[in-house]
Amino acid sequence: MKTRNPNSRIANFLMAGAVACTLILVATSDASAGRHHGGHGYHPQPNLLFQRKHNNNIDIGRDIMAPIIKGLIDGAAHGHNGHSGHNGHSRHSRHNGHSRHSRHNWHSGPAGNHTFGYQRPHTNHYYYSQSQPQNTIEDMGVEQDVPVPVKIKQEEIKVEPQLNPINLCGRSITKAELKRGRTLINKLQEDTLDEIKHELGDVLLKESDLLSQMGAKGIKPADQLKLLKQFRQGDASSFQITWNMVGGNAADGADIAAKLAVQDKLDELRSDAESGELGTSDLKKFRRSIDNLAMGKKNKARINKLLDKMRANLEIVEQLQNAIGTTQVMMVDLPVGVVPIIYNPKLPASEVVSLGNGTLMVGTSGQGTLEVGSGSAAEAKGIPVLSKPPVRTDNETVAKPSIRLVNPKDTETTVYYIISGESYELPAGETHEYADIETMDIDFNKGGEYGRQEYAIEPGTYKFTATDKGWELFQQEHKVTIDNTGNVNPFNCVVDNELITVEPKGVNTFKSSHPITVKYSRGSLGTVKQARLAKGTYHVGLNAADGKWDLFPTEGGSTAPSSATAYKAAF
Repeated sequence: MKTRNPNSRIANFLMAGAVACTLILVATSDASAGRHHGGHGYHPQPNLLFQRKHNNNIDIGRDIMAPIIKGLIDGAAHGHNGHSGHNGHSRHSRHNGHSRHSRHNWHSGPAGNHTFGYQRPHTNHYYYSQSQPQNTIEDMGVEQDVPVPVKIKQEEIKVEPQLNPINLCGRSITKAELKRGRTLINKLQEDTLDEIKHELGDVLLKESDLLSQMGAKGIKPADQLKLLKQFRQGDASSFQITWNMVGGNAADGADIAAKLAVQDKLDELRSDAESGELGTSDLKKFRRSIDNLAMGKKNKARINKLLDKMRANLEIVEQLQNAIGTTQVMMVDLPVGVVPIIYNPKLPASEVVSLGNGTLMVGTSGQGTLEVGSGSAAEAKGIPVLSKPPVRTDNETVAKPSIRLVNPKDTETTVYYIISGESYELPAGETHEYADIETMDIDFNKGGEYGRQEYAIEPGTYKFTATDKGWELFQQEHKVTIDNTGNVNPFNCVVDNELITVEPKGVNTFKSSHPITVKYSRGSLGTVKQARLAKGTYHVGLNAADGKWDLFPTEGGSTAPSSATAYKAAF
């Protein structure tokens, strides 16, 4: 016969006591429920976005009987093995006699007494100011353990965005267009010279006026013929010397010589324009020649403005001279970045012609004049180019549903809460996210005299907020707008695992209880970017840094007319 172990009798006794206490627990809980609820139940406080479960400070079954039962069961288990397993110390002795919670220096009150195991403190102590109640965890009646939240493995979003092509295509310029273009520019230069001659008006001396003036001065006929020859040759210096030698007035001679020099330079400009040899240096010489003329300031200002127009035409001529024309119109890729651009009012808006030498010709639909500037092919095609920082890349995989708990930075207070019997601390300015979960019970202390609060929350974002009645938890809404109004092309993306197309010149707005995940193609295969957006408006455009699609959290954006669909000759 085997000798019964005395410890076995103790274990059996304790197990029997546990069963009896369980029956008491059931009866007590039922009675307590009847006393506290009275069949009417609790209702949520105003402005809360979720259902409140209960808000009682003391539950006999949970806060008193449950720890007793657990202690009996633990004692029975230890007794059956014949030893405590902890060398005679409490279950916390594996931490050298300290509570696991003591590492965080958490206290039950001003005296700094630690709360061990499931023991409930004798007094309700809270730390709070008059303006912002302090959330405390000591009065929650559970073990004071604060593990770091486990990051649940998340599923990667499966849906991939459609390609967003960067349509930077234009057409070539033909040899015939280049020939007509050069002829047109020469004709424009000649017309401008006619305008300059008109502005000079009576300033220029006519041959008949010179003959009358020489006769009035009594100059001999032989000397008159010599002066007339020099006048016709445009030799201002020789004319002035001869004028002074034959007895003419020196002041009159200097004035006639100055007018003669202007006429001579004007004739040279016209000859060079007809031959296509006109240069910027010729314009500079003519500009200097009119400085000594006695003429009105307004006339001189208009002449200088006409000379500026001729100089701009010369820039176009230089670009056309280096252009590479094709026999017939061909579709070509346009250069990326800022390049010289000839703005041509004869072409439709947004039609872009490549001159084959890095210069583009862009239509303006009759607006403005033919002139040279600089810009990008993308903007000319109606695609916005933005230089501000784009959204930050966030390639962290996201699973739905998820619950996010946020403690705003401006609270300047760490918040404590309980989930499934485990205690957590959430410092100000941080967020805890629990992924792949459908519902969750959260328990937290409201602070001060307001006791505990428990909610059953569903996937979404919830923010801890200090109110005049203690800490509360409010559900947040995330609203994101993708603005494609500056773009003549559709923008394809994946928003929270759903394929979305934002139409050309269109705007799409998305709302969610969690931050919105957006994935989009940046313009070529393998260039997919993912971002998590909390709120705000994000504009579609090409990133000036690399010429690829991006989203920009900025206001405004480049806009341009729709792309032309019909071909029209540049000249």
